[in-house]
Amino acid sequence: MRLGAVRREQVFTSGRGHTSSLTRQLLERGDSVAATTRCPERLTAALGDGADTSRLLPLAVDLRDEEQVKQAVNKTVEHFGGLDVVVNNAATARASSLWKA
Repeated sequence: MRLGAVRREQVFTSGRGHTSSLTRQLLERGDSVAATTRCPERLTAALGDGADTSRLLPLAVDLRDEEQVKQAVNKTVEHFGGLDVVVNNAATARASSLWKA
């Protein structure tokens, strides 16, 4: 991957706070972003009306569920034709299956 190239990214997030800000910044730089959250509507609302969401793939995922995580990664690869970067900005109080997927 070339530095400065448009990237296909998967952001594992809660859809609030700085993760929605990160998603907005990635979209503004021209990247394609799959953002996982339990509530995609909350993420799109947090991005605001000014955000270009044409390259956003919001996915409803419970990151504690290994099968949902695998499906999200597969949907991202299928939708964007690949995956260049994974950002895990989600928190959980117990061990998660996120890293196994």
